[in-house]
Amino acid sequence: MKNWLLLEVCKGDPDCDKKIRELILVDKKLVKNLNELFVKNTMYEIKKLITNYIKENKIIIRTCKECGKKNVISSDNLIEAKCVDCNKQLVIRQDNKKIDSFNKEHQNNNKGKKCIYCGAPVAPYSNMVCQNCYRTNSLSSIRFN
Repeated sequence: MKNWLLLEVCKGDPDCDKKIRELILVDKKLVKNLNELFVKNTMYEIKKLITNYIKENKIIIRTCKECGKKNVISSDNLIEAKCVDCNKQLVIRQDNKKIDSFNKEHQNNNKGKKCIYCGAPVAPYSNMVCQNCYRTNSLSSIRFN
């Protein structure tokens, strides 16, 4: 069980393993359930319970790109999270200019879409059928010239 938590969940980092164990010990109900399952010797259920706890509490392990240290953080605090060792930010934000240029390119690619049945303009995210043709459900009555 110790090897599973260390090797599979914490990717071999003992500090990460220690932090996950501390988080588990804070939840008394979880500890009680783990002890009951341990007595019954159902390792699969124990692993499942720990995995569900990690998912429900949005706990992730993020590796620092600067020093390689594995950090246990909540995904709610992902943007503000900093490395424990080197104090560098774990998530590097992209420039807004890159995002804006991508959005403009994407919008330009979707200009001029028309309904395949009547030729009316349609929204860029639609399936190329205007609301009128879709709503009337008379697609079979449209004759092609």
